[in-house]
Amino acid sequence: MQDMFFSQLVGKPVFTQQGTYIGKLKDAIASIYKEPPIVTSIVISAGPKVILVLDADINAVKKDTIILNKIHHSPLPEDILYIAQDIMDKQIVDVNGRKVVRVNDLKATFISQKIVIIGVDIGFSGLLRRLGIERPIKFLCKLLHIPLGDNIIAWDNVEPIVSEERHLKLAVPYKKLRQLHPADIADIIEDLDSHYRSAVFHALDEQTLADTLEEIEPDVQVNIIENMSEEEASNILENMPADEVADILEELDEEHAQKLLERMDKEDSEEIKGLMEYEDKTVGSMMSTDFIAFPPDITAQQTIDQLRLIQPSPDEAYYLYVIDKDEHLIGVVSLRDLVVAPPDRLLKDIMDPNVIYVRDTDGIYDLTEVVTKYDLLAVPVVDDDMVLVGVAIINDIIDEVFLPRRRKHA
Repeated sequence: MQDMFFSQLVGKPVFTQQGTYIGKLKDAIASIYKEPPIVTSIVISAGPKVILVLDADINAVKKDTIILNKIHHSPLPEDILYIAQDIMDKQIVDVNGRKVVRVNDLKATFISQKIVIIGVDIGFSGLLRRLGIERPIKFLCKLLHIPLGDNIIAWDNVEPIVSEERHLKLAVPYKKLRQLHPADIADIIEDLDSHYRSAVFHALDEQTLADTLEEIEPDVQVNIIENMSEEEASNILENMPADEVADILEELDEEHAQKLLERMDKEDSEEIKGLMEYEDKTVGSMMSTDFIAFPPDITAQQTIDQLRLIQPSPDEAYYLYVIDKDEHLIGVVSLRDLVVAPPDRLLKDIMDPNVIYVRDTDGIYDLTEVVTKYDLLAVPVVDDDMVLVGVAIINDIIDEVFLPRRRKHA
């Protein structure tokens, strides 16, 4: 095994085993989905000509030369990376650190006649190496007792980012990235150059797109939506909570927002329009319209069966609300009380009729006082007629009041 850096390979003379000079190594090609990537082909600069050597059979990588056994010819696969062109000096995702970093060099090893990429160097040493001044600077730092080591991230923990035109040719783009939490993906997308942001965003499935867009800063949300087709944007927005969609649409040009609303399901569109009519800093402007409500005359077992069918999100399942036939709020049931109740017990006999609630026209700081005083995870929201219209969830309250950078009402 022989370790090296890719920058040390670029510019090396390439010879055949018989001693025939071919040119100097300009770039190398590896499959993006090999773990780790193995160099399969090389690009050689021969004066004014550029030679692509497919299936390069490398005999040796020496200090001053690269020696090829022989040259084969085969079709170039689509799921490839040009290492110098696509990776060096480009942004890349540190999946383990959940952040975007810039590649200064790549760590490689020569094993079994193959050049294998084993990591990326994001440190200052990599930049110095590229400039050809690593040794004197390291020597000076050693004299001054200043640490200057390499900062290598193993290839297993990185995700290359390529342009949208390139990623369309790849079979399964951004597989590692998809495994992250949407909030982490959002942070990464925000840090990417706009040229690559769209490529990453469009590579995600529709539900992950929706979950990620919900976590992204408002100005970046607008940028992403404006660069989508109306059909694509409306499809993604329909997978998001209505209150989040209302926030995004209020940041868009009014004509563009109206066109997106027209493409959505009519019921969803009306719900979003209703939320957009609330004044800023009111409970209605940040409440969620996704809540769980049941009539009072069904049993505990029937309620549990319904919950299994609905499969509510964790945020929705903090409390169950009980409403009459006119949708007036008349009680609340905790999940604990529901689970321990006899299966044939009716909700009206389990519920607490003394419900703590807020009105949709109340101010957000009135809401925080209620949450703080009663130590609630969610608060039902009613209109002037006591009709249940939404729920204020603790996560949204924290975002609105304590983390305003992610909210338009800050």
